[in-house]
Amino acid sequence: SRKMNPTAPPANEQGQERRSASGKPSHFRASVRFVAPIPPGARPDPERGRSAAVLDPGMRRPAWLPHRQPEGGKAGWRVLLERLPEAIFLLDPWDPDLADPAVQCPEPICWQRRQLGNHVWTLGWPILECNAAALRQSGYTRGQLIGQPIGMVGPRIDQGPNFRHLLDTLQGEKCVRFQGFNRRCDGTIFPVEVSFALVELSGRKLILNAHRDVADLRRAQDELTKLKLCLRLNPHAVMEFNRNGELTAFNPAAEDLARALGVANPASMLPPGTGRLIDDCLACGQSELNRVTSLNGRRLCWFFYPLVASQVVFAHAFDITNYTGA
Repeated sequence: SRKMNPTAPPANEQGQERRSASGKPSHFRASVRFVAPIPPGARPDPERGRSAAVLDPGMRRPAWLPHRQPEGGKAGWRVLLERLPEAIFLLDPWDPDLADPAVQCPEPICWQRRQLGNHVWTLGWPILECNAAALRQSGYTRGQLIGQPIGMVGPRIDQGPNFRHLLDTLQGEKCVRFQGFNRRCDGTIFPVEVSFALVELSGRKLILNAHRDVADLRRAQDELTKLKLCLRLNPHAVMEFNRNGELTAFNPAAEDLARALGVANPASMLPPGTGRLIDDCLACGQSELNRVTSLNGRRLCWFFYPLVASQVVFAHAFDITNYTGA
């Protein structure tokens, strides 16, 4: 029968199809194991064996190699996955042929036109299921992802031991988080925050893996870092206020101005009603310019610039006592 129909399930010694106790064919559930394929050109590591092969970004699992999905209550957990906004993957960490889940990647990680270290380690655990958010984020179709190693997507980090002992760590911790980089289907790289948790579905322990795209957050953090660097290097006094009107930061020039005015710190030289002024700037999004005050015989000119999106206000102060302009 196998010669006539190559897709027919294997038979036992009596020529009968193997079935489970429930009477259902068991050829997709009995002794099915994921064996990570080594793509052409991969460099196996003789010291660590097959699982340490270099991962090709284009690696695909052979279509004929089946995978097992969680059984029982499938509709329930699938609906739950689809309701989550993050990209969610269900992974199988119990593959006996994958003694070391850490897999090495050869290509460098570049983001925003600069190389960000050697993030060359990822995971070889196979994907059992994923939600629609994961498909949108990665650019793959569901058929391209199911059964493939999660390393096709990511995350990619620069510390292999973190992945090598991840399963042991999850046995004692509820959740483990990493910062790394993912790779989309078109080859683009983007930063992610990933979390791993050991869950049980229908009596089977699996890994729930969530991927959150933090590219926008990283860009905002980079811009804020550059802004604060510019403020710190500014030769004029600059102070930062939060939405409550509290002074949260100031540069060295502000400290120098406070000492020149004979006060203890920059907070002691602020104009009267600064808190209300901060509220008005954030409420209307308008800057307050050329506010002149006097302190200890010196005249100061203040400029307040709100950043409504960040809910902060920056104040610049100038000593205009000796200013003779028109």
